[in-house]
Amino acid sequence: MTSTDKRPPAGRPRGRHEKPSAGRLKTGKSGTFARLLTLLKSALPHICLVLCLMMAVFFSIDRVNSHIGFMKNEFHKWLALLLCVAAIVESGMLMSRERRRVKLEARRKSRASEGQEPSRGRKRPVSILLVLLTDVLITGAALCAFALFDHVLPQSYGTTADSAEAISPYAADLQKRRQATGSPSATFTVSPSGTPGAEQTEALQSPTPAETPEATAPETVSPTETAFGKNANESSIGLFDFPGVFTDGEIEITDESYRSENLYIELTTRSYTSDYKNYRQTYHVMHVYVRDIGCLKSVFAKDTYGKGINEEFMSMVGRTGAIAAINTDFYNFGRHPKSMLIRNGLLYGHEVSDEYDLCVINFDGTMDVYKKGKSPDGYALLKSGAMHTFCFGPMLLRGGSELSEYEDVGRDPRTCIGMVEPGHYVFLVCEGRSDSAKGFTYEELASLMLEEGCSVAYNLDGGDSSQMAFLGKLVNDPSGEGRSLSDIFYIAEP
Repeated sequence: MTSTDKRPPAGRPRGRHEKPSAGRLKTGKSGTFARLLTLLKSALPHICLVLCLMMAVFFSIDRVNSHIGFMKNEFHKWLALLLCVAAIVESGMLMSRERRRVKLEARRKSRASEGQEPSRGRKRPVSILLVLLTDVLITGAALCAFALFDHVLPQSYGTTADSAEAISPYAADLQKRRQATGSPSATFTVSPSGTPGAEQTEALQSPTPAETPEATAPETVSPTETAFGKNANESSIGLFDFPGVFTDGEIEITDESYRSENLYIELTTRSYTSDYKNYRQTYHVMHVYVRDIGCLKSVFAKDTYGKGINEEFMSMVGRTGAIAAINTDFYNFGRHPKSMLIRNGLLYGHEVSDEYDLCVINFDGTMDVYKKGKSPDGYALLKSGAMHTFCFGPMLLRGGSELSEYEDVGRDPRTCIGMVEPGHYVFLVCEGRSDSAKGFTYEELASLMLEEGCSVAYNLDGGDSSQMAFLGKLVNDPSGEGRSLSDIFYIAEP
């Protein structure tokens, strides 16, 4: 042993006052606390990053897709759980790596002090920066996978009738009425101001009724005793009389109107001067009078209820023989399968939405609107006579007056529906997102619907979805050339 070698001889126990070698870790309470504090500090950047990722994901989805409604559903719960578990696991891994790094560093210093070469048999721990970058990539990949399966790949829940949970008794009453009255007259009186083409005339002569389930399809819900003050077997439900509005059987068509024994539709293009930079913008208003509530119909894309199943707007207009049509609430865009949905008297989803206002068109022709979370469930609505529901919003008018305040979401193309009185409805569509048209705010939209005489009004899906058709032609100029839709709300002979 040389004079410079300070190590004790082999087999000799360490002296009482000798310091431990650098390769040993302290085992006292203060040493354990210091190591724990060091490990927590090393894992802290990772924990903060994961929490920031969670907040960014939830905030961006809630802002960009605020009308979808899945933030309160399974995606919200599972993603939060997944990210929390990932944060815990990765934090533990980081702490383990840091502890290993400390040991390796201590061993390296010990070997260096003993004059030995550093060990090359062990790999250096993965850097924290690489771990954080991996977490970001994994989170992005998980979101892309979710978007693929939830929004891109179609998910069919079945055909229109087979997917329904229940059917309103009033829907069966409408079917009996159609069978008793037969098809409308195919005689046309075309005014000189407009002549429909051959394809358009054929569609109007042979309208396709909305799908009605077989008697063996979903369970029929009994009506409440006070629903309309009458029973479902009374044929007067949903019949209206507007003297001088309808014809005696012939059909009259112009470029701006359609009149028959059951319908009167008038299309008008108006101009509006906005207080915003004093610009003028046109919008399209359709007043619809129906003798029979069965003229108000809805159809799903490809006649199928499900997620990601869409169809071109004019394709649905053409195959249904719709005289007039508008887009609705885009029910299948990321929405939970059990979210509130009633169409043509069929119940597809019954859960009350805590995120969006609800609009209900009843078989007696009335129109109701509910604040989010305040509506009855789907079964109660069906029992009281609901025919169609739309879950988007916000509500614009209620009780003949505007609301006290509206959310400021800027200007966009808009579609809305309103009721003047039972049997008399108003559709409004405006363009936007262009140099010639900026779109309307909710407050402006409510004011315009009030000027049209509406006592109740409700905002539907807008943006690229806003589309209106009349007599087989697209009325407005959709933003971004329009998009494929999940369904339409249309007017046709009963």
